Amino acid sequence: MKQVPPVNCFKRDSLCVALAAFFVVGTLVLADGATNDSAPVPMRLHGGKPFSIRQQDQIEWLHRPDGQRFFSLGVCVVNRGASREEFDSHNPGYAAWQHYADSNQWAEATLRRLKSWGFTTIGGWSDFKTLSQSRDVEVAFAPVLHIGSTADAPWWDM
Repeated sequence: MKQVPPVNCFKRDSLCVALAAFFVVGTLVLADGATNDSAPVPMRLHGGKPFSIRQQDQIEWLHRPDGQRFFSLGVCVVNRGASREEFDSHNPGYAAWQHYADSNQWAEATLRRLKSWGFTTIGGWSDFKTLSQSRDVEVAFAPVLHIGSTADAPWWDM
């Protein structure tokens, strides 16, 4: 098996910066106008601008669609846990239905809690559909992209 040399992702002109820009800016979305049958759609502010990377004083910064700097601190697998049908009382796990009357109450409480802890991004394997319907989202969603896994990229060791 061919060894791939490590790539310094801190070099501005490296391939990693280009890939990071594509994956981060290309996949971060803010919930806006999602319906029951849709995933989060990009929020369009100030003329439809997406997230962007801008340079200020020789430093690259991620910016929200409204132009404000954005530091993405995320958590993955934000979901409601086991459904009533999947729940095993002999091997219990988290099940939101035990604590909340409906998925909307769970989403509101979960987003409020994550925001109070300083999280700004909901990552992969999360319940984007339910979370994006919350009244006060104010988080970015970063869904999983399995592009590299189908192109012989060395992702399976992560």
